Amino acid sequence: ITAELGSTFPEASGGVAWVEEAFGARAGFFAGYFSWVSGATDNAIYPVLFLEYLLQHIFGNDDAFEGMNRLVRFVILSSTSIILAYLNYLGLEIVGKMSIVICIVSMSPFIIMVLIGIPKVNPHRWFELPDDDVSANTVRWEDSGWLPLVNVWGVLWRPLLNNLFWNLNSFDSGANFSGDTRDPGKNFPRGMFYGVILVGMSYFIPLVIAIGATDSLQSDWVDGYLAVAATQIGGRWLGAWTVFASGISNLALFQAEMTTDALEILGMAERGMLP
Repeated sequence: ITAELGSTFPEASGGVAWVEEAFGARAGFFAGYFSWVSGATDNAIYPVLFLEYLLQHIFGNDDAFEGMNRLVRFVILSSTSIILAYLNYLGLEIVGKMSIVICIVSMSPFIIMVLIGIPKVNPHRWFELPDDDVSANTVRWEDSGWLPLVNVWGVLWRPLLNNLFWNLNSFDSGANFSGDTRDPGKNFPRGMFYGVILVGMSYFIPLVIAIGATDSLQSDWVDGYLAVAATQIGGRWLGAWTVFASGISNLALFQAEMTTDALEILGMAERGMLP
């Protein structure tokens, strides 16, 4: 949908243009407004995650962030947001180059982990059923929501689908860049196609290797465990690099979110929805 409509309406407003053409100006305005509110709220998370990962990398524990003086934490987070916003203000070319550098740095440890881990993979581990701790956690998950928890073949489908949605969404925001794409009818769908493949591979391949190359139980897989798996596969240096890469990737997420939000507001102004 994004590839087709983004190339049909190559402008900064992105999905706002689609909604306005289909349902009118009022619906387009609300679609753009709520999208901007969602993006601005979401963007507040990334400096916090960056600082948490950075402190974990420096001090080696998860308590450093909570133990930090609140004023110091506020100053650091605010300064990070201001600096990143200023870089975004300087232009799309700077943001693009910065994002490419961060992409290389953040993906490098996972590529190395895959290369080191391939000879250590035991394919039988991919088909193991959950251990007792996972089965016990199923009861906790069952009581945590109003929808029934479906457990088929050892897979908790509700949290799995939720995670897939969280990690694979926001492709529609790419339409905000269609107006800055050379020959969007040809290049924009191609970029979206390659983007989906690269994102899917960047999640799937490291997870498959980490599961097959380590002796971890399914109950061990909690937040941040991929860094532990990287340590088991390549050593402490690779685990530390993975934590650092996870932290710095949040800077690219911040820049991408702010850029799409800014372009969306520009597009809404060009369509007469904003002054």
